[in-house]
Amino acid sequence: MLKRILTGLCLICVVAGFFFLRSLNTAYFEILIMLFMIVGTFEMTRAFKNKLSIYQVTIITIFSLVIVPMYHLFLLNGIISSFFCLGLLILSGLVFDRKSNVENSAYSLFIAFYPSMMLSTLLFVNDLLLNSTLALTIIFIISPVADTMAFAVGCTFKGKKLCPAISPKKTISGAIGGLAGGVLASIILYYLFKNNIVFNGFMPEVLVFVLIGLIGAMFTEFGDLMESGIKRNLGIKDMGKILPGHGGIMDRIDGVIFASCFVFACFVLLI
Repeated sequence: MLKRILTGLCLICVVAGFFFLRSLNTAYFEILIMLFMIVGTFEMTRAFKNKLSIYQVTIITIFSLVIVPMYHLFLLNGIISSFFCLGLLILSGLVFDRKSNVENSAYSLFIAFYPSMMLSTLLFVNDLLLNSTLALTIIFIISPVADTMAFAVGCTFKGKKLCPAISPKKTISGAIGGLAGGVLASIILYYLFKNNIVFNGFMPEVLVFVLIGLIGAMFTEFGDLMESGIKRNLGIKDMGKILPGHGGIMDRIDGVIFASCFVFACFVLLI
């Protein structure tokens, strides 16, 4: 438990450090996103190692390395072009790579999409013209708060399992606690940032942030369950060992990945 707490504190310090650097120049935050993509892709390719060819692993890894620079240079067009080229190269493997087949080509595209393409949402959030700092803060606060509340409430009240076939330890009570934690965190952030929010939406501000907290926590829990489903299908416990007591980077950012997609949509459409 001590190891888990210390690792969690170190991770918080790293993210906080990048938030500080972002206050100097928003481009610095792209480094953190790129690190998530690279390490996350490494963990995913290693988890699928027996199913992928060396050619496919190489192409996916290069993709995780170039997507942030391509975005920095060409914005959305850079990401779309990179993914299009990746798809062409993966499909070309069916001709030039003897170990490529339809099945592992699909795995390759999946790994490129999750995590790198989904994490690219953080790039869009980072560059929002309005409220970008608040949006990023919500993403990186809601997810751990929802996880912590789900764990605390689940351990306290236990009860019926949420998805026993995928994640036997998760309970319905824990899931409800996670949703409550997400709402609480979102409301607190709203009042902390209230004077700096540029709001153009048609709904009451507080209600918008309640919904962001609630549904953001739902996406966080879904991301966690999906990650558990992947690991169960592959027969592994953790995606990596880079974070002692926590597993790999993907074990920590699975909820962030899904929550970021939802929060970005909310800030574009509702705020």
